[in-house]
Amino acid sequence: MQYYSDRSDLPRAMAIREQCAARVLQLELPDREWVNGWFLYNLATFYAEFHQLEQAAARLQEAIDFNPRLQELAKNDPALAALRDHPA
Repeated sequence: MQYYSDRSDLPRAMAIREQCAARVLQLELPDREWVNGWFLYNLATFYAEFHQLEQAAARLQEAIDFNPRLQELAKNDPALAALRDHPA
């Protein structure tokens, strides 16, 4: 994903990141809610970094659904500043 991101092939980078997220979400892991929440949270920050704010908001909400404690973190995370500054 980083390779494509560094080369400005954002659609390809996003597709790989989404495929990776889908695989993680399918796994039956210990602490599944924690792992899935953090993985989706990181995906939300990735989208926010590239101003894909609808995708960022959707992934952030999914992350919070898995791990509600992430909501407090999101309020001050600089990686999500673009999302907070964008009117809903």
